[in-house]
Amino acid sequence: EFPVRTTFEFGPVSSWRQGNILSKIKVVSTNLDQESIPNAQVVVKNIALDQDFNDLDAFVILYDAEDNRVSFSKTTIDTISANQTQTLYFTWPQSFSRPVVRTEVLFVARPKK
Repeated sequence: EFPVRTTFEFGPVSSWRQGNILSKIKVVSTNLDQESIPNAQVVVKNIALDQDFNDLDAFVILYDAEDNRVSFSKTTIDTISANQTQTLYFTWPQSFSRPVVRTEVLFVARPKK
């Protein structure tokens, strides 16, 4: 038997630091190739007219038809200038166990140390 649904519960973590989710970075397009070596290209744009962003984490989360997470991947954005467009690249080492029907992309500013 295979699990049907997975849930996550976070317990106390002493070194947890909250990042800021960014609303000024928008997804322009997503192209997901689900073949033997899956990969995705996500075109993003900084819609802020006067603000650059540095040191961002970008996550793509993949879901199946039942809205269960199939996989995810992360990359970084060193800098994205005001009104700039960039292409982000994500890869996975093997094909997915289930077809992906939905993607979600999140951008998080890493906390300053």
